[in-house]
Amino acid sequence: MENIDKKLDKALNQEFDFQLPADFTNQVLIKVKEKEAKTDKNMFWWITGLSILLLASAAGILIYYGNLSAFKPLLSYVPWLFIGAGLVTVIQILDQKLVKEKLNVS
Repeated sequence: MENIDKKLDKALNQEFDFQLPADFTNQVLIKVKEKEAKTDKNMFWWITGLSILLLASAAGILIYYGNLSAFKPLLSYVPWLFIGAGLVTVIQILDQKLVKEKLNVS
């Protein structure tokens, strides 16, 4: 057991021969920006897909019932939908600002 401890202690006390490249920080920043751009692109496609789904659902209801009277029960929820969408938007904007501020500080 002592032999293993000595080998481990010797290995940990040696300096590494590996050095980071001079442009390591730039490479990391480029990767982070690429990932952010990819996330923004994914969000665009999610919103586009959900919008198409909602429009197709509305068109299906309209075709099935043949008139707009099928949407009358849903009209009472419209203010709540706008309030909810606005609240989600505000939370997202504040979250992005706070996260970016914390990332830029260090």
